[in-house]
Amino acid sequence: MEVSALRKVYLAASGIGKINLVDPDKVEIRNLQDKFSFKTRCGRHKVDDFKIILKS
Repeated sequence: MEVSALRKVYLAASGIGKINLVDPDKVEIRNLQDKFSFKTRCGRHKVDDFKIILKS
């Protein structure tokens, strides 16, 4: 099931125990419309980038 980035943040904030992130895509200029990715993170895997965001 696809879950939007914003919903993942809400799930993490609600205290859900574990979230499995699966996305082979990397952060690139073409996909910066994903609200939580920034130019300085280009080249990273999206899931690694999102883990950092969820832990902060």
